[in-house]
Amino acid sequence: MITVYTDGSVDPAEQEAGIGWILTDATGEEITHNSRIEYRESTSAEWLGVIHALSWIATHRDTDRVMIHTDSNSLAEVADGKSTPTAQSTHRWYGRFRKLTTYFDTVRVHSIASAHNRKADRLARTAYRN
Repeated sequence: MITVYTDGSVDPAEQEAGIGWILTDATGEEITHNSRIEYRESTSAEWLGVIHALSWIATHRDTDRVMIHTDSNSLAEVADGKSTPTAQSTHRWYGRFRKLTTYFDTVRVHSIASAHNRKADRLARTAYRN
């Protein structure tokens, strides 16, 4: 199983946004990534973090199970089928997410407290501050 902590961050004052994720594979190897993104809305940033991580895993790792941790409770609920997307942008991101899940047997998205997601948050913020 691969475990991923992911976050999206937006600075509305500066009109900047970024994503960050930390992946740990079954051997304990840790891979980190961050990048600046064009979307300036926090929900889109959160979804893009998850989508980017899943895309990377699908092309760079051979695994059938992925556990994603996010501090976005609404994203976790939609991704795990506990609620339905309401905003048009969420429908678009959810569609991309569902398409990526077909590369794996199991993808779980778990909501965690922001305090447990600080490293991914720092990566996302660093992406648009550099």
